[in-house]
Amino acid sequence: MAGVSHVMIDEVHERDMDTDFLLVVVRELLGHHPSLRVVVMSATLDASVFTRYFGCCPLVNVPGMTHPVKVFFMEDLPQLMGQNSLVAARLNMARMGMSDEEDVDCELVASVVLFVAQYYSQGEGAILCFLPGWDTIAIVREKLLKTPLSRGLMLVPLHSQLPAGEQRAAFTRPPPGIRKVVLATNIAETSVTIDDVVYVVDCGKIKEKQFDASRNMTTMRVQTYQSMLEHQIPEMQRVPLEELCLQIKAIATPSAVAGNALGGTDHALYHKEMDFASTGMSDIATFLSKAMQPPKGTAVHAAIKVLQQLGAIDQFQNLTNLGKTLAKLAVHPRFGKMLVYGALLGCLDPLLTIAAAACFRDPFIAPVSRREEADKMRESFAIGPAYGSDQLVLVAAFNQWLAANAVGQGHPFCDAHFLAPMTMRLIAGMRKQFERTLSEAGLFEPWVRISSPDVGAHVARSLLAAGLYPNVARSELCRESRGMKNATKHAYRWRLGFRVQNGRVFIHPTSVVSEKQLNPNLHYYLVFQEKMQTSQVFVRGCTLLPPLAVVLLGWNVLVCNDPGPPVLNGDWMLLEVEGWLRFHIDKKAGLLLLQLRHAFDAVLARWVSGSTRTEAERCVVECVVNLLEATCHDMLVCSN
Repeated sequence: MAGVSHVMIDEVHERDMDTDFLLVVVRELLGHHPSLRVVVMSATLDASVFTRYFGCCPLVNVPGMTHPVKVFFMEDLPQLMGQNSLVAARLNMARMGMSDEEDVDCELVASVVLFVAQYYSQGEGAILCFLPGWDTIAIVREKLLKTPLSRGLMLVPLHSQLPAGEQRAAFTRPPPGIRKVVLATNIAETSVTIDDVVYVVDCGKIKEKQFDASRNMTTMRVQTYQSMLEHQIPEMQRVPLEELCLQIKAIATPSAVAGNALGGTDHALYHKEMDFASTGMSDIATFLSKAMQPPKGTAVHAAIKVLQQLGAIDQFQNLTNLGKTLAKLAVHPRFGKMLVYGALLGCLDPLLTIAAAACFRDPFIAPVSRREEADKMRESFAIGPAYGSDQLVLVAAFNQWLAANAVGQGHPFCDAHFLAPMTMRLIAGMRKQFERTLSEAGLFEPWVRISSPDVGAHVARSLLAAGLYPNVARSELCRESRGMKNATKHAYRWRLGFRVQNGRVFIHPTSVVSEKQLNPNLHYYLVFQEKMQTSQVFVRGCTLLPPLAVVLLGWNVLVCNDPGPPVLNGDWMLLEVEGWLRFHIDKKAGLLLLQLRHAFDAVLARWVSGSTRTEAERCVVECVVNLLEATCHDMLVCSN
């Protein structure tokens, strides 16, 4: 750390994963560099947590100007609004324990907003109403619109999924005599400042994502909080940890950092790695145990397992050659592996877009008043090679935007196709960053040539399984109730659905893949980016896969002793993928497929390590590419 005297870290209260990671690194450095001075800052900091973490370090309070705020709680409202008001009845219900913690009383929220607008009718200033999610925002807005007093209100929803144009309405001043009411999630508390807000109505509930490592699933839960500081759950405890764990191994491996975008510019990083290695901090679990609020052990072990299955680290948690390359890519290791495979197999272009888009919000936008039109526009891209794939639909939209942007028509194209121009530009910039990193790793020039963009898209579809596996679902006929009272056996119907290893899942409504449009007499396999539980267990970011991709690119494939179905003649074998996906195949063809799988893995491992590529190895990869393209094409023809 020669030449470094002070490290200043601001906005630490946000507790994002990068900040908590940095705090672990800095605290470790303090033990080896006692002359180093660290300043941790925040305007809304619960200082006691941080002072304890840094060994009861000195605390400096810098006073600032704050505006006087008068606070009313729910218990105060009957006196303000009247004992016969709705709030009095709701307060009694709450005291009796009759209200659900996750439910938001939208009627009560609307009543309070109207009361504030009337009671303070002579004053100026907007009303900001905090609600946990889009569903409650829509309900409260609808209730307010139904009242005669809404004529004097300018109702503005504010949500991260709204188009930028609609979000900007929250910052405009209303006409004279009109009161602006902003119905928002906590985006208005943590991400933006609306300078004309005078009154705040807070329902005291927040909707938050939490990752359950044991079920490989994200849940969306509404929780009650007293204040944002009290409620704050570190990102490290809420999200998958694969990317963080990979970076821990990268800074502890000198050869990984030597060519890293972070390294090479400052020898201090190298010394820091040596300190970590000598203190045992190169072990992932040990490093994370030093965090201010460490993640659960189950989440850490699940992340290590994923990295091992991806081939990024070995059984001893050492970085592999693939892992060193993945650590240099500013994207989740799952998408990084897709990029590496795409570069080696000559179908990099669509995967660059898919991986870049994974770093940002969905570029497809859905204005409140035109949601159905926006959904149809998204589906219009799902033709040809993009059929049945949310990822390839995005690729098709990006390529068309790129062509329009080259002739100065990028913005009109986005307006016509419900795309966010800023997000499209961010995706284009991230693609270039990935290209530079792959080029520096010697992986940008393909050894295998793809005959056309359509073939590249077909192969890219299959390569999604290489990174997203085991996020695979298979189709089956599911029994569903028709919703009839006094249900009998005739009150049920059978329809095509999907299931993962531990139960049924539903395709998210925003997907271009729809169970209703699939042939119930065929079998389908689906790879997805995320499994999320809200009202049901949904899968998002879905792509239909040919069965060969599951067998060839899945992780654990075993041969089972099974004679095969009696309706099949000949000599058959059963291949079992990950213990639950089962495929009957002609025995001779199955043995050849397993040999090809083994040879393909060995060739890619050599290529990633930088070994000289041979003509025989190229033939192996070309064989895989041809098989993937052919089976993918057959699947699309059968599905249409």
